[in-house]
Formats: sequence, structure tokens, C-alpha cells
Amino acid sequence: MKRYFTLTLLVLCFVFLTGCGGEPTVDKEDYNRLLGYWECQDTILEERGNESALYVGCYGLRIFDDGTFTLVDVEAGNPGIAGWMYPDGGGNMPLKCDEGDFDPPYLWMEMGMKTDSDVKYSFHEEEGTEQLYLSYVDSKDTVATLVFDRAE
Repeated sequence: MKRYFTLTLLVLCFVFLTGCGGEPTVDKEDYNRLLGYWECQDTILEERGNESALYVGCYGLRIFDDGTFTLVDVEAGNPGIAGWMYPDGGGNMPLKCDEGDFDPPYLWMEMGMKTDSDVKYSFHEEEGTEQLYLSYVDSKDTVATLVFDRAE
């Protein structure tokens, strides 16, 4: 009896340990839709006093097929952020950003964005152009959404 109990316990431990940890689950359909180059529109989506007039049209987002991304200030040549993204198919996307050259969009940084942060994402279409909304939500539920148009 002890032998069966021990064997069962070992099998359960193995199943538990191999099923936990590792890379987050990625929704392949959404990920394939994200691939390519996106150009940011000039202002954030939300109306918040003079913050809504903050220029963000300088950002370009490139998402590669190996799971990595870069979000850079293409006008100034600043690195912005880069790393890995994991869209879950439900509108949530954990980002794992490289710590060197971590310079997120101004509002996201002011809101407390860290190298390991979640953003919300959704797809839209306006006048035949596919759009990607990326929203950072802070601990106070303040939202800043960058709207990207598909460029390629």
C-alpha cells in the first residue's frame, strides 16, 4: 500500500511541477495579427486635460515572429522599450522588457510602468486601416492608450 501511495505522490508531483512555470501561454491567432510594423497616432486616446495633447506620434512598434518587440521613438532615434510580449487572446498582454535602455512612452513611465508590466490590447478598424490599441493601466486604474495604425 505504501508503494502505491508513494508512486501516486511522485506522479502527482511530476505533473504539478511540469505543468507550472515556464513561458506564459500565447494566443497564436492574436500574435500573428500583431506581427509587423505599427505607427502611433499623434495623441493618446483618453481626454485628460493637457495630457491629451502630449505628442506620441513619434513611436513605431515592430513585432517580430520570434516573440520579441521594439517600441522606439523613430523621430529622435531613442530606444524606447524592447523585449518579449505574450498576448493571451483575452486582451491582456504581459511585457517582459529589457532593463537596459528602458524608456517607455512618457505617460506610461509617469504612471509607474516597470520592465515586467501588463498592457491591454485590442484590434479596431477605421476607414479600412487596421488599428491596435495598447493601454497601460496603473494601480489607480488610470489609463493611457496609444493607438497604432498598421504600416506594413
